[in-house]
Amino acid sequence: MITSTQKLFAAAALCLTAVPFAYAADKPKPDILFIAIDDMNDWTTLFDDDNPIQTPNLKRLAARGAFFSKAYCAVPACNPSRTAILTGLSPVTSGVYGNGNSWKKLLPDVVTLPQYFGQHGFATRGGGKIFHHGGTGTDREDNPSFDEFLKLRIHSGKPETNHNGYRRGEPGVRGLASQSWDWGVHDVEKQTDEFTVDYVTEVMRTAKRDKPLFLAAGIFRPHLPFWAPPESFERYPFDAVELPPQPEGAVILATCAAEKPNRARNENAPVFHLLPVLLFPDPLDIRGTQNM
Repeated sequence: MITSTQKLFAAAALCLTAVPFAYAADKPKPDILFIAIDDMNDWTTLFDDDNPIQTPNLKRLAARGAFFSKAYCAVPACNPSRTAILTGLSPVTSGVYGNGNSWKKLLPDVVTLPQYFGQHGFATRGGGKIFHHGGTGTDREDNPSFDEFLKLRIHSGKPETNHNGYRRGEPGVRGLASQSWDWGVHDVEKQTDEFTVDYVTEVMRTAKRDKPLFLAAGIFRPHLPFWAPPESFERYPFDAVELPPQPEGAVILATCAAEKPNRARNENAPVFHLLPVLLFPDPLDIRGTQNM
């Protein structure tokens, strides 16, 4: 089954040929497709064919250009890392250290990456999660970064109750009843990212080409909640799923909740018997064991 995201990567592979960093004034500027994928880590086949998470389209795309395997994020959180990329300012300069810091209040006049392209003759369009999707991360209404932008259709097809079977008020459940921490088969007509991908694909196919195009595609998954269509779960049978290898010096601190209550309400929801928490005796151990 070819998904909309696969179509986007296929289209991107056709559009993103080798692009020099500078162009002579008499040469046409290239169209640019900027793809942001939320919370994707490095345990994928893009980095190593032996990794369990299969990302063949990313591999195809990377093979057509330059692949930077050690391009670390500025901060391991949505808002500050995206602010750093889109403004070129580190947290120590911008003041955006976490998801609670409003970048648009701290940086009302900063020129963002899409704006820079717009100031240099590009049409700027985009959709999905480019800036952080929370209230502190949304774009400035009085100084927008894009000529046109499709808002993220977050939690498309949201279920009335959690897929995982946990319910608020049940003993010992606490945060597991939150939709943010839900997981399970999300069998809906259109997933959150399909709205974004359909829009971006249509722009690539039909946009008026009177000027070069900067087009941003913000893919929300694999950000929580961990919902996915049935075919995604079929590719990764729960009984065959393994935890990532533990770096030397890490310790599993605790386990949480044995059999979850009321599993009968959703037989498709996997049972989690433990929640590993890794402790590192020294921050240097973390950097020394990253296989990037």
